[in-house]
Amino acid sequence: REAGRDLPEGAMPPRALIVAEKPSIAKGITEMLAPGTPRVRVLRVLMFSCTGMATCSRQREGKCRSCGIYEFETTIEGQPYAVGVTSVLGHLMIHEFESPYNKWHSCPPIQLFELPIEHKVDPDNESAMGIKRTLEIEARKAKLLIIATDNDREGESIGHEIIDVCLAVNPRLICKRMKFSAVTFRDIRGALDRLHIPDKRAADACEARSQLDLRIGASFTRFQTIRFQSLYSQRMLISYGPCQFPTLGFVVDRYRRRQRFIVEDFWKITVRHTLDESSTTFQWSRGRLFDEALTTAILHHCQANPAATVLSARGSSTSRRRPVGLMTTTLQQIASRKFHIAPADTLNIAERLYQKGFISYPRTETDMFEPTMDLAALVAEQAGNPQWGAFAAALLPPNGAPTPRNGTNSDQAHPPIHPTRAAAGLDFNEGRIYELVVRHFLACCSRDATGTQTKVTISIADEQFTASGLMITDRGFLDVYPYEGWASKAIPRYEENTTFQPTEIVLDQGETVPPPLLTEADLLTLMAKNEIGTDATMADHIKTVQEREYVQKTADHFLVPTNLGIALINGYDSMSVAGSMSKPSLRRQLEADLKLICQGSKTLNDVLAATIERYKTVFSAVMTEAPRLDAALESSLGPRTELTAHDEPPPVEVMVVRRCPKCAAADQLLKRIRSGSWMVGCATYPRCNGRVFLNHVTSALALPDVCVCGAHILRMTFSSDAPPMLTSAPHYDACIACDDFLREFFSSGGGGGGGG
Repeated sequence: REAGRDLPEGAMPPRALIVAEKPSIAKGITEMLAPGTPRVRVLRVLMFSCTGMATCSRQREGKCRSCGIYEFETTIEGQPYAVGVTSVLGHLMIHEFESPYNKWHSCPPIQLFELPIEHKVDPDNESAMGIKRTLEIEARKAKLLIIATDNDREGESIGHEIIDVCLAVNPRLICKRMKFSAVTFRDIRGALDRLHIPDKRAADACEARSQLDLRIGASFTRFQTIRFQSLYSQRMLISYGPCQFPTLGFVVDRYRRRQRFIVEDFWKITVRHTLDESSTTFQWSRGRLFDEALTTAILHHCQANPAATVLSARGSSTSRRRPVGLMTTTLQQIASRKFHIAPADTLNIAERLYQKGFISYPRTETDMFEPTMDLAALVAEQAGNPQWGAFAAALLPPNGAPTPRNGTNSDQAHPPIHPTRAAAGLDFNEGRIYELVVRHFLACCSRDATGTQTKVTISIADEQFTASGLMITDRGFLDVYPYEGWASKAIPRYEENTTFQPTEIVLDQGETVPPPLLTEADLLTLMAKNEIGTDATMADHIKTVQEREYVQKTADHFLVPTNLGIALINGYDSMSVAGSMSKPSLRRQLEADLKLICQGSKTLNDVLAATIERYKTVFSAVMTEAPRLDAALESSLGPRTELTAHDEPPPVEVMVVRRCPKCAAADQLLKRIRSGSWMVGCATYPRCNGRVFLNHVTSALALPDVCVCGAHILRMTFSSDAPPMLTSAPHYDACIACDDFLREFFSSGGGGGGGG
């Protein structure tokens, strides 16, 4: 056995466990290493059900049906190993607040900035628990753990979750990292021969983002939802996300600019000249004027002195540059504009092509190829294609060589998106995305289009006009790249200092047009420019604002904000908070800090502390100015629906009222006890029995409004035998801590006790 040639006779090689991010990648790694290679032999493939019953030769307990174990022998960094390849299903662990704070109304939303967060395998997720048990069993037998997740921040985070699970059962395990950008033999074999240390900094950056997104999203979502439900009877979730709302803000801002736009009439003078059956249009150097009388006067002056003198007629070389390497956002933008495929769908399709081994990793912020890449071999893979094969062959010796145009961006993880081999058996949209990747790659590796541009300037009655022509001399990359246009435009030959009589000099009228609504491609551009999200997440944020019904996409693929989306953005923009929640500045700062974590300039705790303090300050200001949000909602959605104590509150278990005055360690919650009566009691009961019995209260609701003491106002309805002061209105709104009459009434009625 060649793989074990350095082992003593009869000795078994040590075991290595390779864990991929998805089952398809685990299968792809095995297919690249095992079949048809002299150094590798497949031993067996075992698939298990969630109950642990093997569907093949033997039973193993606790396996997840979706994740198989592939076993074979090969060399890793020159040493023989018995290898097991399995996978997770994306993130193995979740982030959530500790109980009971993972429940709605369990605490004031502002406390979510400080409460502890658990990072754990979800015990209620059968698949995740099955994968965890698989990893524990396999890790106990292994000497080497190799992380084969995606080579980005998210992949590093998933990798460290796998490491944590495996090290917990085998502390002596050696942990390494495979880095590859395509599921090809060359990439996978090379990655096994050059293992890396897992990147803790990148994992920390992802951990910071996950924790902060949970704290910020949960606090503002609870605040917005409770506020909305106190105004309207609709049981809607009004979610907030630190990337989601700046994304919505871009859409609303463009919509408002269109709404505020005032259409104006303008006038301009156009000169046309027909010579040898060729018509040339000369444009006025003034462009346009908004004064009809003045423009008409100039027109009459030109018509009275119509002789045109050629001031200059010059030709110059020009070019249309070929595209740089393909990044994720560029792929999504082109697919959106040309195919009307949503960015999230484009990324999903590209991910499938990557998992099938047809293209490289599709989540990349790199637009330059490394000099060491064998581009000729990649181009040669396309030489047999009937559509673009001839173009590809012309880029290879002896005709030429691939000479890519490189950009300036690199994420230090993956090359630009490129084809890895010829593809077959693709569905319609897979075929379009694959073709786009191939054509972009070939265009990048070819040559610029070149031409000669002619510019002619004439003078009529001291007014200047210009015309331009273009003659393409070499189409270059345009022959393979239909996603850009560059057309020749012929004009007659004009000699300097000669004169001619124009065919016509006319007055053209037009009107200004508002900026267009955003498309998904436009929105991606704005998000990338303002660093909202990453190449891997921007499409998800665009999808989310549509799913939340903050934005709708029209039949002609433009994005229009809904009344709810407009109200939310208007509400936050009306506040005096420095850096509105709808603007990109807060998120841009966080994204910059995450990069500093990756570089080692800041630590996880540094960024968590600073960002939590920043958002907590903003949240406090938002709470103070919450009536502005109410006003914006009413302005867009109509008058509020008066909510009485008889209205059913949101479907939650408990509602926070205040900090417990007895123990000061937990919150007091409004709840209904078995007898049907209402009380406000400590969340730690029976450890702390601080409570107030709400005697004679038939229904109660904790409002979002907060008293100066920090307690939530209660809206209560009292039985008919309560004092008239409490029954003269449909409901009674008060703070049970500060309303002297109410406090005495509850106390005298047998309530209170224990810190009430």
